[in-house]
Amino acid sequence: MFRTEDDRFELDIAIEQNQAAMKAIDTMVNEWSTMKPSEQDRYDWSPIFQPLYMKAINRMYGDKGGEILSCVRRNPSFALPLIYR
Repeated sequence: MFRTEDDRFELDIAIEQNQAAMKAIDTMVNEWSTMKPSEQDRYDWSPIFQPLYMKAINRMYGDKGGEILSCVRRNPSFALPLIYR
C-alpha cells in the first residue's frame, strides 16, 4: 500500500512539473509571437532552460527527448511553438 502511495505521489509531482513547463512555454511563445520581427531576434529564451522545464520536456518525449532538447537549445523560436502544439 505504501508503494502505491509513493507511486501516486511521484506521478502527481511529474504532472505538476509538466503543467508548469507547458505554462512557461505557452507564456514565452505568446510573448514572442506578438513581438515585431526585429524584437523577436533579441528575445531572451533563457528561462525555459531551467532544469525543471528541461526534465519535463525530456519526460514528455521519452526516447526522443534528447533530440527535442537539442532542437530547443539550437533554435528555441522554432522548436518551442512546435512542442506546445
